[in-house]
Amino acid sequence: MLQVLKSQLGDSMKSVRSFLQKPIKLDDGNLSFGVSAQSQRERAREELRLRTRRMRRDLYDLLGQHP
Repeated sequence: MLQVLKSQLGDSMKSVRSFLQKPIKLDDGNLSFGVSAQSQRERAREELRLRTRRMRRDLYDLLGQHP
C-alpha cells in the first residue's frame, strides 16, 4: 500500500515538474504556455530542411535552363 502511494506521488511530482519547466508567455495580458526548447529545435530543423530542399530544387531548375 505504501509503495503504491509513493509511486503515485512520484508520478505526480514528475508531471508537475515537467509542467513547470515549460516556458510561459505573456502576450497582451494573455497568459499562454510556450513550446518546449526541444520542440523549437525540431521546428527549426524542419524549416532548415524545407529551405534546403527548395534551394536545391531552384538550383536544379536553373541549371536545367542553362545546360
